[in-house]
Amino acid sequence: MSEKHEAGEGGSADDERWAAPGAILRLPIPRSVDLVSSAWALLGRYQGNTGVRTRLRVSRHWPQRIGEEAGAALHRILEQALEHIQTRSESASHVDVELESERDRLVLVVRADGGQAAQAGTPADDEPSLRRLHEWAIAHGGNVVVVSDGAGTTVRATVRRPGGQDR
Repeated sequence: MSEKHEAGEGGSADDERWAAPGAILRLPIPRSVDLVSSAWALLGRYQGNTGVRTRLRVSRHWPQRIGEEAGAALHRILEQALEHIQTRSESASHVDVELESERDRLVLVVRADGGQAAQAGTPADDEPSLRRLHEWAIAHGGNVVVVSDGAGTTVRATVRRPGGQDR
């Protein structure tokens, strides 16, 4: 990982995205998706509204451009993962997000301490609130794995890396 960032106190007084469990308010996805910037915005609002510390790590291999569709899918997956963690892992004190790049895959990892967002070993499509994550990833040639062990929850999503969008 080349960059380690901690989201600052984000969000505004009128931003109620994560103010109440189950609150759904989607941030618009920019036409040209810069997932790093949109992740910063999401994490800043999440931290500002929940008090849960957030950190974003970006691999030095993360491409500068990832394509609009893959970026939008990962943005939505991150939104849904944060929302799910907030509603199901009320004891979480921090959330770490990592953006990684493997050979032909873009990888998003969201880790939260405390609570259980899904039963241990439950595939994403077995829990209704995680079904959308799974569907978005599959639509882009990837998958989602959710692991929860009582000490925390990890959501790992992959999507196919768009051709011609290399580092």
